[in-house]
Amino acid sequence: MKRNRSLILWIPRNGTGKIYKFSISPSIIRVFLSVILACVVSVPFFEAGVHSLVAEIYHLQHVEQSLNEEILSLQYVKKSLKSFEEKDEMLRNYFGLEKYQSLEPIIVGGGEFNFERTMGELVENKSQSIASNHNLCPVTKLTAKLSRLQSNHEILNQLIIKQEELWKHTPSIMPVDAKRPKITSGFGWRNSPFSDRSEFHAGIDIIGPAGTNILAPANGIVTRIGYDRWLGNYLVLQHTDEIKTIYGHLEDISAKKGERVKRHDVLAMMGNTGMSTSRHLHYAVIVDNRVVDPMQYILSLHR
Repeated sequence: MKRNRSLILWIPRNGTGKIYKFSISPSIIRVFLSVILACVVSVPFFEAGVHSLVAEIYHLQHVEQSLNEEILSLQYVKKSLKSFEEKDEMLRNYFGLEKYQSLEPIIVGGGEFNFERTMGELVENKSQSIASNHNLCPVTKLTAKLSRLQSNHEILNQLIIKQEELWKHTPSIMPVDAKRPKITSGFGWRNSPFSDRSEFHAGIDIIGPAGTNILAPANGIVTRIGYDRWLGNYLVLQHTDEIKTIYGHLEDISAKKGERVKRHDVLAMMGNTGMSTSRHLHYAVIVDNRVVDPMQYILSLHR
């Protein structure tokens, strides 16, 4: 029995007249046509896959760009963080606050120190800060740390400004314009030059020649000018709410009541008024309404 086969003739176009004959099974032809049909049908699916792959490539490129921006941001944060850490350490050392991680718990209104706050609160705040930052990404952690350091830096700058303002109003120099001023009587108990009895001397006596200027030892306001049988012509300077200074035995008071003066401004001239045995200045410092040794508020005995 003859098998059913298909005959294929191939006549080349080169004009040789030679004819090629092929005998092939119809099933093979059907398979070949099926493959071609399957390829044609699958083209849309391949096209959709190609589009999906292109979209994925664009997405990965966008992710790469975002990562590059994140890396640049991280590098900037690390650089800024290092700068803030250096400034933070310097300022902490200046104010003696090395042991505090964050300064906000120990700063109260007006930028003043609140050392009464317990260390337990500080430890609790620190623990909560560590716990809340535990699951953050590195960039977020660095950003949070940078924000904290920046906040500390601003607080420390405020403290520096207040410290400078406090320094301006704190007596710190010898209140006479002399190269080598001489103190003839110190603060405390002494024998009175008038009665030879023991008495408490609530200041220091500084002698000098006629024309010696009396200087303001710090910024302040002249709150009182008057005459006292013991101090003679005297003047009171209010520096802060807690600190004021008194100047006795004056001549030619040039300052005016209510006048604001600065450190080194001339207040008057050294005199010999009141209960005085020679030309000198009686200088007293009052802190919280109590007399203190003025030498504690004189950084140098020389001009």
